[in-house]
Amino acid sequence: MFKYRIYKWCVLFLIILVPGILILFFSSAKHEFNTLPIVSNSSISFNENEFLNHDSIIFNQDSLSGKINIICFFFSRCPTICPKMITNMNWLKDHFLGFNDINFLSFSIDPEHDNPVILKEYIIKNKINAKNWHFLTGEKEHIYNLAERMFVSVQKDLKAPGGYLHSGSFILLDKSGKIRSRTDDDNNILGVYDGTRYVDIKNLHKDIQVLKAEYNKNEE
Repeated sequence: MFKYRIYKWCVLFLIILVPGILILFFSSAKHEFNTLPIVSNSSISFNENEFLNHDSIIFNQDSLSGKINIICFFFSRCPTICPKMITNMNWLKDHFLGFNDINFLSFSIDPEHDNPVILKEYIIKNKINAKNWHFLTGEKEHIYNLAERMFVSVQKDLKAPGGYLHSGSFILLDKSGKIRSRTDDDNNILGVYDGTRYVDIKNLHKDIQVLKAEYNKNEE
């Protein structure tokens, strides 16, 4: 009799508890897949023949459009934050293998040195699978202008390690070339992700999935 009463109470407890857990789960899922805010209404675009990738192939507007693009700025001789940024970008890239609508782009801020041959050597040295990851070079003016449009600080400084100062920002572009990001606890749009911080990389990983879900929903 005593065991039977315990059984009845357990069943009653589950009947009461399970619906609450399901409501909480689906509420959280709905929140997780909210639309990402647009940082700026202007779209990022490339001019024809503006950039070359590590295989000396032109990377132009056709290469950019219709894809989600995750972008950073680095240089191959960087002794400070770049190795960590590249490691984190590699982690992100490995979590989206097989997605043909996602690009990872790393622009060199030292294009006078980082030609396609150097960039190819850098990829081999760091054992990077660059199937959907393009290491890009071009005219310095074009690269620095692009960084400015993406709210990334870049400047040459002979006193800085490696001769350049730059932020470790990662930028998320949607398929229309618009910058997207999450908001902070005060509902301020962040704009960029810190490519050197684990928490930001995890957030970016989630937000790429949010953006993917947004496009999947629109295609239904």
